[in-house]
Amino acid sequence: MLRYRKYGSSLGEATITNAAYVLGHSYLQKQNYKAAQNSFSEIASTNYSTQANGVQQDAFVRLADCYFM
Repeated sequence: MLRYRKYGSSLGEATITNAAYVLGHSYLQKQNYKAAQNSFSEIASTNYSTQANGVQQDAFVRLADCYFM
């Protein structure tokens, strides 16, 4: 997953954003909140608009969870 994020490209649903989200969610489940925070911050730092996709919107919520924990 980390290698894909570094060298990957978009191919359908397999995007860098989705890879960062899945990795962040995995870290969150393992209670590695700092690593999860880094993954979700990567998504949250992209251009946000009111038309943000569901992954980006959920990344904001998960990032808040990381700060809370």
